[in-house]
Amino acid sequence: MVHRRLRDTSIEPFPYEIKQLDKVPRFQTAHAILFMSGRYIFQLRSNKPGIAAPGMWSLFGGKIKKGEKPLQAVQREVFEELTIKPEEYEQLGHVDFYSPYEKQYIRTWLFAANVNNVWDSHRLREGEDVKAFNIQKIDDINIPPVMKDSVKRFHTERHN
Repeated sequence: MVHRRLRDTSIEPFPYEIKQLDKVPRFQTAHAILFMSGRYIFQLRSNKPGIAAPGMWSLFGGKIKKGEKPLQAVQREVFEELTIKPEEYEQLGHVDFYSPYEKQYIRTWLFAANVNNVWDSHRLREGEDVKAFNIQKIDDINIPPVMKDSVKRFHTERHN
């Protein structure tokens, strides 16, 4: 697995990014930027109360359980939600941001995985839908800002 941090690009700074936190947020999640054939895979979240980002497109992932490492969490979440096991995850780093839904700061660990070799066996087990979007469509769909900007930064870094 390759470890690296998302670096600054020509994309505007995250509008929700905060000053450097004095301590690591206790609430942590892990999400995967899944891609294949130049497109990015998103989950349409269920439109029901009591969940984060209801009715929005988002990355696959979720809360890190006690005792889990971020990589273990993203592998578990992607398998639970899509029934696939990508061959390799690249750790991109993390983003700390305030979540109005959770009413606290969250650290989201980001990973990237090419799913070309496993996509044919996927089965959606969580959410309303799954779709692959090219980078030009990402601004046209309703995605939480932290997820949208993370994908855009990842794409910019890969294509510069």
